[in-house]
Amino acid sequence: MEWTSIITTFLTVAGGVIAGWFTYEQKSQTADTSNQSLIFSQLQDMIKTVQDMQDEARKNLDLIGEKDTKISTMSAQIKIQTSQITAQSQQIKEQSKTIKEQSGVIDKLTKQIGELKGRINELLEQLDTQNKGGGRDENSQLTYRRKR
Repeated sequence: MEWTSIITTFLTVAGGVIAGWFTYEQKSQTADTSNQSLIFSQLQDMIKTVQDMQDEARKNLDLIGEKDTKISTMSAQIKIQTSQITAQSQQIKEQSKTIKEQSGVIDKLTKQIGELKGRINELLEQLDTQNKGGGRDENSQLTYRRKR
């Protein structure tokens, strides 16, 4: 009877620790997704700003012929930066997708742990019922010990 209580207590504590860890990871990943959404929004704003800068550079190119080379160089740099920002934005989208997938896996694992914990508790109850048998007199205990 004592070992059943010990095992039940251990499984309850272990299940709680694992479920707590999964919950912490899920909250952490949810926060990461929120941060990535904010960064993605900021990157979109930066792309718009860069595009506005490109438009302004084109206007200046028409107005100032002698600075044509400098403005062209700036425009090329802005295009490079824009493509880099676009690539970073795509990476963030992919990371966000991966985090969502991992969150789904964690949810499934947490559910499976709960189901396993329930099944283990059922088996422990069955074992406890079988151990009690017809009573706990000395002869039944001796018979039980011999069978083991």
